[in-house]
Amino acid sequence: MKHCIALVFSCLVGSGIALPLRAQEGKLPAPPPLEQEESLNLIKQIFKSEYSKRTTAARRDLSKVLLSKARREKSDMVAKFVLLSEAMNFSAKSGEFGNALEAFRLMDEGYLIDSVKVKEDLLTAFPRTKSLIVEETVFDEWMELVDTAILIDDYANADRLVGLARKRVSRDKLLLGIAKEKSKYIKVLEKRFEEIKPAFLKLADDPENAEANGTAGEFLSLYKRAWKIGMTLAAKGPAGDLKKLADEEFKAPSVSLELQGVADGWWKLAQGNKDLIRTSCLMRAAYWYRKALVGLEGLSQVRIEKKLAEIEKEIGVTRGVKLSELQVLCYQDRRWHRHPLEKITLARRGEALVAKNTSGIWRYVLLSSKRLLRGDFSVTANVYGGRAIGITSEDLRSKRLEVDLKGGWQRVRIERVGKSVTFTVNGKPVKWKPGEYQSYYGQVDPDQTAYFFISMNAGQQSSIQSIEIETATKEFGSTLPENPDDDDRDRDRDRDRDRDREEGEEGRDRLRDALRGRSSRGRGRN
Repeated sequence: MKHCIALVFSCLVGSGIALPLRAQEGKLPAPPPLEQEESLNLIKQIFKSEYSKRTTAARRDLSKVLLSKARREKSDMVAKFVLLSEAMNFSAKSGEFGNALEAFRLMDEGYLIDSVKVKEDLLTAFPRTKSLIVEETVFDEWMELVDTAILIDDYANADRLVGLARKRVSRDKLLLGIAKEKSKYIKVLEKRFEEIKPAFLKLADDPENAEANGTAGEFLSLYKRAWKIGMTLAAKGPAGDLKKLADEEFKAPSVSLELQGVADGWWKLAQGNKDLIRTSCLMRAAYWYRKALVGLEGLSQVRIEKKLAEIEKEIGVTRGVKLSELQVLCYQDRRWHRHPLEKITLARRGEALVAKNTSGIWRYVLLSSKRLLRGDFSVTANVYGGRAIGITSEDLRSKRLEVDLKGGWQRVRIERVGKSVTFTVNGKPVKWKPGEYQSYYGQVDPDQTAYFFISMNAGQQSSIQSIEIETATKEFGSTLPENPDDDDRDRDRDRDRDRDREEGEEGRDRLRDALRGRSSRGRGRN
C-alpha cells in the first residue's frame, strides 16, 4: 500500500511539487559493525584519560570534544560515524540534550540509518530533568517523530509514539493536553485512511482518474492539511465545492477582491461541515483572508478582521507558549544581547507559562520571540503582569514600539499592514509609544524587521497564556507544514560551531595523526 502511495507522490514530484518524501541522496551506508568496533577502540585509546572519568561533568566535556571532532572529520567516514554515535551517547548520559540532538542530526544528514529508531532510542534513553525547557524540547522531538509517522500514514506507529510522549510529560498539563489531542487526531486520520485506500491504489494505476484524485485530494487537504499536494489532486477531481476552490486558488491573482472571494469560499464550505473538516476549512479561510488583508483599508479591512477574529475564537489556541521559539534579551553595554531562557526562572501553572526576571542584569529583560517579523504580521498574546509589550528592531538597539502592561489578564494584539502598526488591548485600540533612549538611537521605522517581546522589571513576574504569531507568508495553523522553517535550528547549529572553535583544539592533533594511518581505508564519498 505504501508503495502505491509513493508512486502517487512521485508523479507529483515530477510535476514540480516539493514534497517531504524525497530519496536520501548523497548519504553513505552505515559502516559495518566490525569497522565501527575498530574505530571505537582507536578513539577510546586516543581519549583514554577522558573515557576513564565517570562524573557527569566529565561525560559532558567528553561529549563536546567528540562532537567537535566529528564535525571536523572529512576523510575517515567510519570514524566520523562512531564519533557521532559516542557523542550522542555521552551527551544523553550527561543530560546535554542539545548536543545529543545535534549529533543525531549530523548522523542522519550523512548516513543511511533508521532515523526513527535511532531518534526513538535517544529520546527513550535521555533521563528526566528538572528543566522545563529541556523537557519541552524532548517532547517536541517526540511529536516530530509522531508527525513523521503520520506523514507516511503509519498510524499504528504514530499512536505508539504519541503514547510514549504522553508518558514523558504526564505531569505537564499543557503538553499532556497537546499529546491527547494529537492522539484523537491520529485516530480520525487512521479511520478515514482505511476507508479511502482504494483511491490511492486506483491512482497508482490510473493517475488521471477523476474520482480517485478527488478522494485523495480531500484526504490530503482537509484531513492531513497538506494543502499544496491536496489541492493539486482536488483540482483534477470531479466537479464539486472542493474542486471549485482548488481551481480558484490556482487562478487567484494577488488582488484583494479575488483573494477575498477564495477566502469566502472556504468560509462557506466550513459552515456545512463540522469537527476536523470544519476546522481545516476555517484554517484555510484564515490563510486567504490574511493574504487579502494586505493593503486593504476601510470597511473591507474591518470585515476581514472580524472574520479572522471569529475564526480565532472558534479554533482557539493549539498550545500555550512554545519555549523553543523564545529567547531572553538583556541590556548590557548600551545594547541588547541574546541569552538562553535559563537566564530567567520559568514554571508552568496550569497551561500558563510563568516567567520571572531573575537575570540579575540591569533593570529589566525582554522575553522575546526568536522568529523575526518581516513584512505584514500580527501577534496576539494573553498576558498577566509584566512591564510592557511590543516589538523591537532587528539590530537589537533600543528602537522599540510598546504599550504598558496594566493589572489583570490582557489580550494584546500587535498588527502591521504596510507601514501601519496598530496595538489593541482587550479589543480596544491603544496608542503605542517609542521605547526609552529613542532620541539616542534614532527614530523607529514602522516598517522595520522586528522581534516581539514582553519586558519584565528585575524580580518581576509575568504569566503568559498564549503567544500567536501570524505572517502573510505562513499558513494559519498548519499541522504538517510542507516547508518547515529551519532558521532557528541553523542558527543554533552555527552558535554551537562557534562555541566549539572557541573551546580550543585539545586532542585535535593526536586524533588527526592517529587517523592518518587508516584514512586510505576510510569511507570517502568518491
